Amino acid sequence: MDMARASLRPSAPQQDEDERGEEGDRPEGQRGAGVRRAEELREQRADHERAEHECEVDEASPGHGWIVWWPPMTVLHEEIDAQHHGRERFICCHRIGDVIIDPGPAVSCQNVVAALGGEAPRAILLTHIHLDHAGGAGTLARLWPDTEIWVHERGAPHLIDPSRLLASALRIYGDRMDELWGPIEPIAADRVRVLHGGETVDGFRVAYTPGHAVHHVSFLHEETGIAFTGDVAGMRYGSGFVLPPTPPPDIDLDAWEASIRLLESWDPQALGITHFGTYTDVAEHLGLLRESLAFLGRRARTGPRETFEADVLAWMTERAAPETLTQYGGVGVLPSYFDGLARHWARHDAG
Repeated sequence: MDMARASLRPSAPQQDEDERGEEGDRPEGQRGAGVRRAEELREQRADHERAEHECEVDEASPGHGWIVWWPPMTVLHEEIDAQHHGRERFICCHRIGDVIIDPGPAVSCQNVVAALGGEAPRAILLTHIHLDHAGGAGTLARLWPDTEIWVHERGAPHLIDPSRLLASALRIYGDRMDELWGPIEPIAADRVRVLHGGETVDGFRVAYTPGHAVHHVSFLHEETGIAFTGDVAGMRYGSGFVLPPTPPPDIDLDAWEASIRLLESWDPQALGITHFGTYTDVAEHLGLLRESLAFLGRRARTGPRETFEADVLAWMTERAAPETLTQYGGVGVLPSYFDGLARHWARHDAG
């Protein structure tokens, strides 16, 4: 059982903690700090709903309208399982206050909408524009006409005019594109907040964090100390095995290491990862990420592809349960991972 897992799930339509069997049966001292904080905030919310709130009459307004004062409430972080093709938390959309991070593709965004219970977020924050993170952003922007979309400057043009993104996806997925990901809809330019990295916006510190993608940013929510890291902190399913996704075309191991150092400089309380959730053992997690990147990088450099795939599969099997390997995509992801790393080494060696 993973003691660092901070499983912060919304009340609907997700299963109860007792049904999940991950967090609810842990001794209090072993449960993730994020879980304890979420429980405290839920208790606050219940107290606020029970409390008699103060109302004042606005004598100046027609009909003496009511101005209602509610006690202030600390921001709550929750995970929303996009349930992409039934894969539990493969795409974990994070909700923090009135924003969401990485809602996933259009084919599963109805699950995100349902989990929000009819509420439209103020903003959608995208760590990068890969379809599993941002493919549904245009669909949601159409559904929520007042919601702002945040994205790095190198990704923004592809949200506004997704024709090149769509063409690239069709080359890869062909006739399965709609089934796997759904449509990619354009977003009006005036709905897009362009990020550069280095700024702080509405309580979120923004950092440019390439390595996995050249249009990748991470967000530190200053009030909670949670860093939302997209793919630059890797994938982690329950156990202590952290797998960095390395598909082409943008893999850059040197830039990735610089991004890890930047995340460490934030000293976050937790990592909100898009693939499978939130973890509080930040230093250990990033250390495991470094080890995995180093191993994959070495094997890809010495090649060939067949040796890489065999060695990496054996290495993964030693470190992770079969269910974890299945969730990560098993051997099916390895050709793409080799291609991304081989491309990195070709650029690196060419100077």
